Amino acid sequence: SEQPNKTERITKILIANRGEPVPAAA
Repeated sequence: SEQPNKTERITKILIANRGEPVPAAA
């Protein structure tokens, strides 16, 4: 797997773009 920090950052950005709250588990 790649770096968790990178994946988490991308996930947060994608969710932010969708206008949805960021889950803590993301």
